[in-house]
Amino acid sequence: MGNEVMSAGQLLKQANQLKRAGRLDEAIDLYYQAIDINPNFAWAYSNLGNALVQQNYLDDAIDCFNQTIRINSTTAFFHRQLSEALAHQGKFNQALVCFDRFLKLSLNNQLKFDKNGLSIEKIYENKITQSSLWKAVKSASILAHNNQTEMAINLYQKIIEDSPYQYSEIYNTVGKLLFRAGERKKAVTNFEIAIFLNPDIDRYHLNLAEATDSWLLSVKFYRSAVKLNPMVLKNYYEQVEYINTQDIKIKNPIFVVGCGHSGTSVMLALLGSHPCLYPIPYESSIFLQSLSKIEEKMLVWDTECLAEQKKRWVEKTPTHIFQIGKFMKIRSQSQFILMLRDGRDVVCSLKHRPEYQQFLDRIERWVYDNLAGFSYWKHPQIHVVKYEDLVINPELTLKRVFEFLREEYNPKVLEFYQIERRWYSSEIVKPDKIESKQEHWQNRNWQINQPLFDGRGRWKKEMTEGEKIIFKKKAQKYLLEFGYVQDDSW
Repeated sequence: MGNEVMSAGQLLKQANQLKRAGRLDEAIDLYYQAIDINPNFAWAYSNLGNALVQQNYLDDAIDCFNQTIRINSTTAFFHRQLSEALAHQGKFNQALVCFDRFLKLSLNNQLKFDKNGLSIEKIYENKITQSSLWKAVKSASILAHNNQTEMAINLYQKIIEDSPYQYSEIYNTVGKLLFRAGERKKAVTNFEIAIFLNPDIDRYHLNLAEATDSWLLSVKFYRSAVKLNPMVLKNYYEQVEYINTQDIKIKNPIFVVGCGHSGTSVMLALLGSHPCLYPIPYESSIFLQSLSKIEEKMLVWDTECLAEQKKRWVEKTPTHIFQIGKFMKIRSQSQFILMLRDGRDVVCSLKHRPEYQQFLDRIERWVYDNLAGFSYWKHPQIHVVKYEDLVINPELTLKRVFEFLREEYNPKVLEFYQIERRWYSSEIVKPDKIESKQEHWQNRNWQINQPLFDGRGRWKKEMTEGEKIIFKKKAQKYLLEFGYVQDDSW
């Protein structure tokens, strides 16, 4: 193996000499020979790509640069090579993403940039044309990475004004900078334009979900991001950097998450009946706030919990299933109970909600809310509880829950309904009908004041044959994946 690597190295050295002498065809042939000997020789691909660029074989060069990153994704130079080749092809959206990765890796390696060498004044003096666009974009990117946010935004906006072309990645980048600067509404506008220009990029939908202050819109765009890429949330939050600045009193809070109508409220009532746990008696939807504001709210819950002489607090907002990675950044020892229920029963339960009158909307909520959590199922801080297991064998299921939480099981939690709770309504009365949000909350409040009851199988009576066909087409594979059916003969 050592001789092969050395032979490849010798070929690379000779090819480099030929390339410097302008004998590109001979150099390219030797690069390919080096790669044949060592298919994982990143620098052979890198130099081959450079030679191909000089001959204007851009597609082949880009393939080579992608290979270098596949072999070694942490070398900043490889990302820069790819960004330059993509820009040369006019693929500025992809080029900007690659250049951003280059900058992140370069900064991590403490490479220095000459801020005075950006020639910002000259860029502003002239109209940015197609030929000068890439230089302007790189300058704006470097400004942003050097935390010169206002200058970066101004330069990007000049690029947008001057360029006859509209690039979705530039709008997305401006949106991120505006959001960072606290300009939430302007950020939302830029993310919306990015999505309009390129609706198939999951990051754009996720950025818009993070920026909007509307609960309905935020959840809508989280779902659309997950629809495009089920791993987008996990990948996104793994890149988020956040350092707590406060003295945290309760380091291991509990979050109950899941698709709505999957037993999250009942699970909160059960956990909240444990002598060591303090339930937050409302759905907080704190994800609409900034990381620092979320931290402040959690500190308030710490104080409330300790005032009640409890060890830990439990918060339940079903749509926080989109926030697992975010909350782990704020409270790294958080634990999550992820509720799961047969989607056929969920869509039947959701039909009473005025905002879910369309059958397909109900299916999409069940599918994409659960896919948002699916990538975390094997995470040590996540415990998945099937609603069906809870109602069939509540004691065994809860013993496993409390074992996961490292709390002693107390059988009295099953007597949760004996303590009146007015979490969602001032009345404990089952409504005659559920046609409004107020009636929904009243029904929810009635449910948490009843003994645990078995709500399985309602779909058998309530689903039409047409709805069954639609559900099988849209969500059958998830029934299989989540272990609810073995085939489509139901």
